[in-house]
Amino acid sequence: MLKKITLIFIAILLMMNMYIGVIYAVEETNQEQFQRTGHIIFMFLLFIIAIILVGGKQGIRATISLIVNFFVLYFVLIKLVFAGINVFFVSLLTSFLIMSISFFIIIGINRKTISGIIGSFLGTLISGVLAVIFGNITKLSGVNEEIIQLSSNLKTIDFNYRNLIFLSVVISSIGICMDIGIAIINGLDGIRSKSEDSSLKELFKNGINVGRNLIGTMSNTFILTYIGGIIKLILIYKACNIQMTYIINKEIICELIVLAIAGSIGVICTIPFTALSYSVINRKKTIYKKTSENKIEGKRSLKI
Repeated sequence: MLKKITLIFIAILLMMNMYIGVIYAVEETNQEQFQRTGHIIFMFLLFIIAIILVGGKQGIRATISLIVNFFVLYFVLIKLVFAGINVFFVSLLTSFLIMSISFFIIIGINRKTISGIIGSFLGTLISGVLAVIFGNITKLSGVNEEIIQLSSNLKTIDFNYRNLIFLSVVISSIGICMDIGIAIINGLDGIRSKSEDSSLKELFKNGINVGRNLIGTMSNTFILTYIGGIIKLILIYKACNIQMTYIINKEIICELIVLAIAGSIGVICTIPFTALSYSVINRKKTIYKKTSENKIEGKRSLKI
């Protein structure tokens, strides 16, 4: 099996080498006219191959989920925004659909999945709300130089750019909130399989403990992703001997910092939300008899 995978990767590398050679042979000097669509499709196919090779059946499910989510982004998010539907509603609807589709395809439909969706969705909601609050505090307009240039050509819709800050952070935090949610419900599922009589308090405590191990890496991942998007701009500003305080106060830089902090807090909040939702759904429950004061331990909560 390992030999087959190695051979496949070697074949991919050879194919990439040939492809890059063709690119350099036909590349045009005018970068504005250079067509990149075919290259992007090729890179995306390599990405899909990598997912399937490493993930196997789960990789195939992840690929299906990814493709379906692209359709959701286009036919729900973009179409509804251009139809004039409230951006806050569209953002939350899109995030809920993407999470539900991803969880159901990758994990399946069960109580564990429901708790993961609830926790992840509430985490993204917190991210969006905080992004709006922080955006108002820092007087963000949601507009930068490129948007100003393009907005002069708008004919079909007039955007509220501040509302788009909410949309940006909600969509960007979906994936990492789902990662946190899946890690917690899988960890709690393993704990619960060893002791099905765990109470709500015990499950919640274990869920928080699982989440604490993820906070450092996940919050760093989210913030570093945003920093990676602006590091080139920061370096150019510094090369021009511009003070760091001025750089941070630039609209485009400040907006990404706000989105990173708001999103990271939402990711952290996903931990208690997921732990609580899983604990409520899967806690040990008690049966009571109406004719007796004796308490009978059981798996379902029911009054007879």
